[in-house]
Amino acid sequence: MFIVGGATQIFWVVPMIRKWGTIWYGVGLGGTIIFIVIWIISRIPDNFITGRGGRISDNGILTEVFQIAFVGFVIAILVLEKRGLVKK
Repeated sequence: MFIVGGATQIFWVVPMIRKWGTIWYGVGLGGTIIFIVIWIISRIPDNFITGRGGRISDNGILTEVFQIAFVGFVIAILVLEKRGLVKK
C-alpha cells in the first residue's frame, strides 16, 4: 500500500507544478495526511490495522518529515492563494 501511495505521490508533482487548482491541492493534501496517519497507526504495537507494531527506521522517519513538510507547503500555498498573493 505504501509503495503504491508513494508512486502516486511522485506523480502528484504534475498538478502542483501545472497549478491545476485548489481542488487538486486539497486532494493531494488529504491523501498525504491519510498516509501519515496510517504510517503512525501501523507503528503502534497491537494496532487495529496489522495487529503488531511496525519497525521505525531512519528512512521511515525521514520520509515522514518530508511528508509533513509537503503538507505545510500545500497549506501555505492554499493560504497565499486565498489571500490573492499567489496566482492561480
